[in-house]
Amino acid sequence: MLAMKSSLVKSNHFIPLLTDTLPYETPFFFSNRGFYKSLKEHYDQYVKNDRIARAKGGIALKENNSLFDFFRKEYFSGNGVLKNLILTESSLAFTIPFQYQIKKGDNGFRTISLIHPFAQIKICDLYKVHKHTILFCCSRSPYSIRYPNRVTSRLVNKHADLYSKIFKEAESANTSDLKEKIVDDQRRISLSEVPSSYFVLEKYRLLHNFYDSPELVELEKKFIYSKHFDLSRCFESIYTHTLSWAIKGRKYTKNNLEKTKNPPFEDAFDDLMQFSNYRETRGFL
Repeated sequence: MLAMKSSLVKSNHFIPLLTDTLPYETPFFFSNRGFYKSLKEHYDQYVKNDRIARAKGGIALKENNSLFDFFRKEYFSGNGVLKNLILTESSLAFTIPFQYQIKKGDNGFRTISLIHPFAQIKICDLYKVHKHTILFCCSRSPYSIRYPNRVTSRLVNKHADLYSKIFKEAESANTSDLKEKIVDDQRRISLSEVPSSYFVLEKYRLLHNFYDSPELVELEKKFIYSKHFDLSRCFESIYTHTLSWAIKGRKYTKNNLEKTKNPPFEDAFDDLMQFSNYRETRGFL
């Protein structure tokens, strides 16, 4: 018997591919949905097979598998779909983002960078391993009006009523072909729901929510002047090492430069930014 689809879809390690790794300004026909679907399905099967094999051999489960190591192993070796592509250690030293331009105002343009799929998977790994550190660091300032507060545990699915109808049709279907088609439709529809963010944002999910808030009204009553500014080329001018300085202090960071097998969040983030951008230490993508 087929169970009715819940209106809540469970989150997973690859959700950042749908929420955080692509620029907002991409062509409407361009998305990571196929990339996400392929990775998630292969990874779920990979974990299932790994658990079965370890259970038979009496070996403890490995819960902290690297998503990137899984990608290299399953896609580039054996019968992997990318087995004919050459993947060497030197080719993994860094990646180069693809850049394109979008309109800015009436006469100007803004350069946008699309990071390599390898780097996108590494972002999933960073979130997987360091999400709690990210949440802690972002919660420290009393002045932030928009910051990650927790990880989205479940994603609301707007097609819950349609799911219910699909599964009722599947229950009453007389042929296996029709049931198969209905289930395929359900899978296709489920992928059309893209969550807005990997993290739940507080206090305000969008900036315009702050402009409509009682908090801003109170601030306007309290202060006479309001200053607005926009930092030119802000993100691409940030020096990536400064994240470590901000978290642990510049002096401590300078005195503890040795590489470790399991680097702390700030070092892992710095390394990822460089890996994503031609090994350059200036500029966030």
